[in-house]
Amino acid sequence: MAASDDKVRVDIGFEGGGTLTVSVTVVEADGLEQRLRTGENGVADLETEDGRLIVALAHVLYIRRHARGSRVGFSAAT
Repeated sequence: MAASDDKVRVDIGFEGGGTLTVSVTVVEADGLEQRLRTGENGVADLETEDGRLIVALAHVLYIRRHARGSRVGFSAAT
């Protein structure tokens, strides 16, 4: 997998309290973060593992990147 294809999980927080957690490429996460920092409106098209997601940027309050390898759940002891 090329570095541009690496995936990262992000939480997208919306006005009204809704949150969506998706897995996107690092490039897409960087682009979304940059667009939010500059106050850009419009929509962001994100390719997720579940399909295409179109996000209205005017309604996004924050994004949070999960640390690599952080997952909630159980794993085998090593």
